[in-house]
Amino acid sequence: MPSTRRHLLATAALALLATTVSAGPFSRKPKVPAHYVRSGVLSGAVLKALVADEPNLRLHALGELSDSDSVRTRAYLGKAHGQAADMIKGWMEGAGMEARLDALGNVRGVLGGNGTVSATKRWLLGSHFDTAVDSGAFDGPLGVALAVAAVEATVAEAAVSAGLVTNAALAKALKAGKRVKDALPPGTKLSDLLGAGVEVIALADNEGVRFGGPMAASAALVGDYLGRGLYDRVDAKGVTVPAALKAAGIPSSASAVEALAIPADQVAGYVEVHVEGYDLLERMGAPLGVVEAAAGATYMLFSVTGDEKALATHQSLVPMADRKDAMAGAAEAILNAERACKAAAKEAGEEGAPHGVLCGTGFVSAAPNAPLNIARQVNFTVGVTSTSDEARAAAVAGVRARVDAVCAKRGLACTGGVMMEYGAAAVPDDLVARLLDDASDALKELPSLLDGGAEPPSGSPTLAIALPTMWTGTDTDVLNLARRFPAGALFVRHRLGITHSLAEHVEPADIAAAGAVLHKFVARQLLGQDALELGGVVVKGEEEGGAAKEEAPAKSEL
Repeated sequence: MPSTRRHLLATAALALLATTVSAGPFSRKPKVPAHYVRSGVLSGAVLKALVADEPNLRLHALGELSDSDSVRTRAYLGKAHGQAADMIKGWMEGAGMEARLDALGNVRGVLGGNGTVSATKRWLLGSHFDTAVDSGAFDGPLGVALAVAAVEATVAEAAVSAGLVTNAALAKALKAGKRVKDALPPGTKLSDLLGAGVEVIALADNEGVRFGGPMAASAALVGDYLGRGLYDRVDAKGVTVPAALKAAGIPSSASAVEALAIPADQVAGYVEVHVEGYDLLERMGAPLGVVEAAAGATYMLFSVTGDEKALATHQSLVPMADRKDAMAGAAEAILNAERACKAAAKEAGEEGAPHGVLCGTGFVSAAPNAPLNIARQVNFTVGVTSTSDEARAAAVAGVRARVDAVCAKRGLACTGGVMMEYGAAAVPDDLVARLLDDASDALKELPSLLDGGAEPPSGSPTLAIALPTMWTGTDTDVLNLARRFPAGALFVRHRLGITHSLAEHVEPADIAAAGAVLHKFVARQLLGQDALELGGVVVKGEEEGGAAKEEAPAKSEL
């Protein structure tokens, strides 16, 4: 196929990518050059193999690992979870990193640097690899696959720049199924090629499916895991976290978990790639968005208890006036919690805002869970998030008041407590600006990258994209890590905004776009190309590096 036609087809296939986003409350327009410039030292063929083709293939391979044959579920420390950890560890080792499983089963790959950019701080990249129940293949694993790809592509770029290998030799090695390190001269020390160190962390427990507590694994990295009581949790079968770790063959102890906390002065920053979790990007026509702040969140657990006799009471025999039905009471309480959040949003002037006061119930359990019995006890969660800590606090107070009122009216016993709570955190302006700039540089080359590296013919269209900036409130681990380290995220568009479902889908071209941007960013940081130096973090209402507010959760017999 003639070069001009190939390039035009590649550009046409990315028509949505080429949409310019209108300026607005979630949008900043980076300066985009009017002409095409190939700024990197890697050929399009090598870059395409590393940050586009391979991540797509790896995500599909990882997606095959599930605890169930009918739905994709990869719960923390289950069989499929262990298989996934081994697969990811292999990816990291293939990229030249030293990889290991830590005391909670996080998979961690480290590649040191030569100290010319920083001798004391390393960049952190990653996401989680567990899944929700009946989940897609991209929520979490997308960020892991692209982080590994970005590190290996950066090593390749450094090696080509140093004259250790040619693009042609790299392309040949990759086509033959070998890795970048295999194409380098024997004895090459990869850490000598990088000016600063990098660590990719595949977080083992984000979804909280098995033991409860969202974003548990990243809590350990900021020293909050033990304080939140996460190590003491028990799953539905009565298995404790330490017992599950032992069964999975992972040496662990409370002191080992405590030692997982990473000192803030050792980290330059953390960047995560994650699916957006909604369809704002799709509506905007943007492939990616840059996170500029993380919403604060409060997760509460309530327990509603009815009549002691209900455990042995047939629901078809007890008159309605005599019932103390925990299920009906919990249902009314949940609806009233929703009304409390809507009232708080209206009071704060955030009604209808994409990231205003948001709340919902994601977990309900009942005892006895039998169709012919009146429920004696029902447990349910209410999560409240907002970009405004004041509005969130008002919503939380409203939820508690309304739940208490329902229980008093129905003669039910109610207890409740906060499982986890943390304030809103801003992404450093310099980090947001750098991600936007790197996206501008990387995405204008994307049609050529997807076309296998063919140089665009003279006069071909320019791919100019203005990415939106946005808030995150989708329980990405940035919410935890931003309280201790400078942390940011790149959101990726996915079809209809569907996630936590087998229908979750990210287009290969959008994965390639995210991969190209992350590589551009990582290369600048690790190779000393105007590397960022970010200051400490400031989180409203918290001491630097302090733990999230914690209260004892409601006691439950379930």
